[in-house]
Amino acid sequence: MARRCADLCQFVDESLYLPGADLWLDASRPRPRAFVSHAHTDHLGLSPDGGSHALVLCTPETGRLIAALMPYGAPVPPIEALPLHHTIQCGGVRLTALPSGHILGGAMLLVESHRGRLLFAGDVRLSGSVTCPPAETVEADHLIIEDTFGALHASFAPASDGARRVLEFCRDAQDRGQTPVLVTTSNCGKAQDMVAALSAAGLRVGLQPKLFRCTEAYRELGVPLTGYAKVRLSDRGGGVRCDEVDCILVTCGFLDYNPDLDHHVDNPSMALVSGWAADDEAHHFDAAIPWSDHASREDLHEFVRRVNPSLVWTFAGEGALARELRAMGVKARHLGSL
Repeated sequence: MARRCADLCQFVDESLYLPGADLWLDASRPRPRAFVSHAHTDHLGLSPDGGSHALVLCTPETGRLIAALMPYGAPVPPIEALPLHHTIQCGGVRLTALPSGHILGGAMLLVESHRGRLLFAGDVRLSGSVTCPPAETVEADHLIIEDTFGALHASFAPASDGARRVLEFCRDAQDRGQTPVLVTTSNCGKAQDMVAALSAAGLRVGLQPKLFRCTEAYRELGVPLTGYAKVRLSDRGGGVRCDEVDCILVTCGFLDYNPDLDHHVDNPSMALVSGWAADDEAHHFDAAIPWSDHASREDLHEFVRRVNPSLVWTFAGEGALARELRAMGVKARHLGSL
């Protein structure tokens, strides 16, 4: 059965391909037709000049967030919407989108045919969050899952604890006369979870421009977010002044392109809020809060247990999950970085 299920998906040209549907999965470069599991830029298949797939299959929410994420001036790829829990027939296979628990609109793809059932999970989070539903696991013969944090033995903060620690960091920084700056890795997901937690506590959050666009998209998609504004963090662009908000939220990518943030923010105190804060990635920051929208190592193992596959492919990370699964008697292969 494992061999027949593996035939449902092929690993070719450093990408995952469903020959029965003529569909690529989270391809890292532009393809004629690709399923995009969620709206994080490393899953959009963007070329250096901003080009993308000729056609994208994704949930309606992911399609809206892709539009918010595209580089300035780059065209938004045509979207074929596949809502969560909907099934379509595509060539010789049936495709069903299921919640991944990762971010708003994040979806796993269940692939079914006479050869068996394959679950392309991509990035998952069992618990979900205040802005997205939890992962919905189903049994499958072949599982393909991202292994971002499989080698990290440290635990992540539960969402409620992460929100509490973010709020404490902001309050403490304000008490010291500093401006709290929260740094996250992506424009969609945990950033909006933080906006929800901070605004509920009465803090007004200043967002860098792309974070603001994505948060506006969340609100348009029905997530009730309030208490945020676009903040002016450079000599170009508009927005409110930094002294008109209680804290500021930016991404690591924004800091890479705007290293002079302290010229625009008075006495900043910076916290990395990320799964990488549980590792050694936070030494340049004043604080580290290991709140993640990815599954931890323990959750990855639990996810695999629930799916109960006879074959597992992992990608991204260091291959730790595949090694541990093989030691447990599960047939597993690490594909590397897609």
